[in-house]
Parts: sequence; structure tokens; C-alpha cells
Amino acid sequence: MTPLPPSSSPAPRAALHGAAARHVIGLDALRFPAAAYVAFYHLGYWTWAYEGGMAGRAAGGAVSFEHLAPVAGYGWIGVQVFFVISGFVIAYTAERATAYGFLVGRIVRLVPCVWIVATVSGLASALIGLDSLRGLWTRWLHSVLFFPWPPWVDSVYWTLCVELAFYALVLGLIRLRRFGAIESAMAAVGLASTAFWCLWWASIGTPWFETMRALQGSRTLQLLLLPHGCFFALGVLLWLQLIKRPARRRLGWLACFGLGALLQIGAQADLNAFKTGLPVSPLPPALLFVAALAAFAWAVRADHALRVAMARRLPALRMLGLMTYPLYLLHNVVGAALLGRLAARGVPQDLALVLVLLAALAASYVIAAHLEPPLQRWTRELLCRLRPAPAS
Repeated sequence: MTPLPPSSSPAPRAALHGAAARHVIGLDALRFPAAAYVAFYHLGYWTWAYEGGMAGRAAGGAVSFEHLAPVAGYGWIGVQVFFVISGFVIAYTAERATAYGFLVGRIVRLVPCVWIVATVSGLASALIGLDSLRGLWTRWLHSVLFFPWPPWVDSVYWTLCVELAFYALVLGLIRLRRFGAIESAMAAVGLASTAFWCLWWASIGTPWFETMRALQGSRTLQLLLLPHGCFFALGVLLWLQLIKRPARRRLGWLACFGLGALLQIGAQADLNAFKTGLPVSPLPPALLFVAALAAFAWAVRADHALRVAMARRLPALRMLGLMTYPLYLLHNVVGAALLGRLAARGVPQDLALVLVLLAALAASYVIAAHLEPPLQRWTRELLCRLRPAPAS
């Protein structure tokens, strides 16, 4: 989701026109804590609250952080915040992009990190015996090839192809030279998503509720953006409202998709309570989401002032934004495996959790600062050499 610098050579610069566009620095300050909160949730809550999940199995039942549940139990809301940011950033960077430039930008941003982290996660899973070698090979291939259906080396990979489905929609608009229709397209996506969640809530107490709950987790519907389309639509319309052309009529759509987002958050809280058997209130994550949207709008509006006020800290803030992606992919299985082993060897659980979170941050920095850049340069250069010749 992060724009990339243009190449210094003329041909790649043309190929990537628009893909390396403007960057709202304040969104890094929002993206990083969202990723850190997701990591805190998986390691401090999901490892023991849902032992059947990949994090719980990797931890081996060695930890329990019941005292952290009132705080850690709502960290999943960071994913919804990611989807809103993605809608905004992709619309912002795609506006001036060619179809090929947009495609190259997405590949360069997403693929090298997955190659690195999926390999690390696969090795960690092999060391703790999470699956057979044949099963791990299948998981690794599914992950590095962005296969839309599980199994993957880590359950957090479910979001990647949801993002790709949104990117495909944007790429289609660019390829058809209809990017100006993005508001209408996303309004349709957001409306369908909001209608789905209205039906979900209307089905409570009826014979249809179990069917709706099954559809809630349907991978096919996820790839059609039905459960999460309201978040991407919010992001795109916020870009139009805050950056492009404010319009009163758009406020109604924003309110509609905001309602859809809150309905999805309430349904997610219900699903988590169903899976864990623990009480999960929809109010805290809903309030956190509203607060994140307010911070989002302020960060976009105050971008210039933030750049001036934090001129000396911009590289550090930028690095935090770049660390978000590897942190999100790395923390779950690898972090839970390390957490369980530390706890099993007598390290106090709270101290073990702090150490694992710090280790995840350090590893994410190494990946973002040292391992990703050469792979990204190689991938960009390869894709630019493979660029199809323009039609005469």
C-alpha cells in the first residue's frame, strides 16, 4: 500500500508513471499502531482464547493472558483500518498511473516481502512441527503465489487476496480508461457490502441466521468484496472528499458505508465471541474505528503541517510505515511459536510477550530496511524489461 520511488532510468520511469505518486505521511503514523495492535491481539489474546487457530497451535497452549483481554481482545479492528487506508492510498496513487505502472507498483510492493516472510514462517512451522513437510510445502506455495484459498503458512494471509481483489477492480478501471468512474464503482461495492450486513443483522433470531453466519466467513464472498467492500469504499470516497472535490451528496454515501462498517464490526465481535466462548462487546472496537477515522481525516488535512513540524523525523516515520507490512505478516505464527517456547522454559509470560513483540518489531525493521529493497529493485527492473511494447 506504500508508493515506491521512481526509477532513475527513463524507461522504468515511464513504466511506473503515477505508481510512485504522492505520499500522505500522517497515514504512516496511523498504519503502524494499527499493525502493532493486530500483533498484540494475536499474541496477547488469540493464542489462548482460540487455541484451534494457527497462533494458538503455534503457542502450544503454553500461555494465557486473561488479564489483557479487555485491551488485547479488540486488536482485530486494525485490519478494518488497513482496508480503509488501502482504499484511500490506492485511489490516490492510481489516479495518474498507467495500467502497467499500477501493476508493477503493486507487485513490487507486495511480492518481495511475502517471499521473505513466508519462507521464515514456513521454517518456523517446520521447526515446531505445525504440519507435515508436504503440508508446509503446499502452504508455502499457496502463500508465495498469492493463491486466494487456504492453506497458507499463516492465517493472516487471508487479507492479501482481498486486497488484490480491490486492486483488480482499480486496475480494470485504469485499463478501460474509466478511472473517473471509480466513485460510481465503489459506491456500488459499498452499497452491496452494506446491504449484506443489514441482511445479516436482520436475520438474527430467524432460521436464516446460521446461513448468514456461514456466508460471513465465505472465502468466495470475501474475494467478491462483499463483507469488506464498505471499508474500501470508505477509503476511496474519503480520498475524493478530502483531496479531490468535496461534495455534499457524497456525505450520504460516507454515512451509509460508515454504517456498513459498524455493522461488520458488530458482526465480527459476535463471531469472535462464538469462536472463543468469551464475551466480546461490539462497542470498544466500534469506538476505536470511529476514532481511527477521525485521526485519518485529520492526518490527511494536516499533511503539510505535519511535514513541516516533523521534518527531521520524516525518515523515521516513513520507516515505521514500511515496517507495517512485514510486521503484519511475520508476527502471528513465528511470534506465537517463540512466545510459547519462552513461556515453556519458565520466562514470565508478560515478559515473554514484551520480548516477542520487540523481536517482531526488530525483524520487521531488518526486512523493511535491508532485505526488501534489493529484492524490490530486482523485481522492478525485471518487470520493466518485460514491459510489453506499445501498440503502433
